[in-house]
Amino acid sequence: MPLILIADDNQQICGWLRAVLEAEGYRVIEAADGREAMATIEREGPDLMILDMYLPVQDGLETILMLQNLKMPVKILAISGQPLQGCDILKIASAFGAHGVLEKPFSRELLLRQVVALLTGATGIFSKGGEPARLPPVDPTRARESSESASGPSDHA
Repeated sequence: MPLILIADDNQQICGWLRAVLEAEGYRVIEAADGREAMATIEREGPDLMILDMYLPVQDGLETILMLQNLKMPVKILAISGQPLQGCDILKIASAFGAHGVLEKPFSRELLLRQVVALLTGATGIFSKGGEPARLPPVDPTRARESSESASGPSDHA
């Protein structure tokens, strides 16, 4: 199964993401900031990184730029809560090279659809406010119905 790196400093979000992904059979590792994420990518070579935009030490945008400059093959799913001071950080993340974006809070199903799409090489998968575009269906034998969703503080989660 693919290896997924979760880069988020919010332990509640990390725990929820880990539980959802491991329930689907994915292998999961974590990093608490952008610098740690870069070291983990170089050491472990994950297939996908779920990257929060507001991280200590090195933020998500800087991490995306570094990955692009180093031509690292990891797919990037950028996540964030509310915009900071009217800035659409997820739009910037996609312009910088994120392969997909999700705005918090998002559902388990939308997360899994994005993960599957990124890992299978689908395109056109950017989503804001829970509106997916041209995503492949989730395998119903693997996806469990759940009303849980990832949510986090709207400031720097």
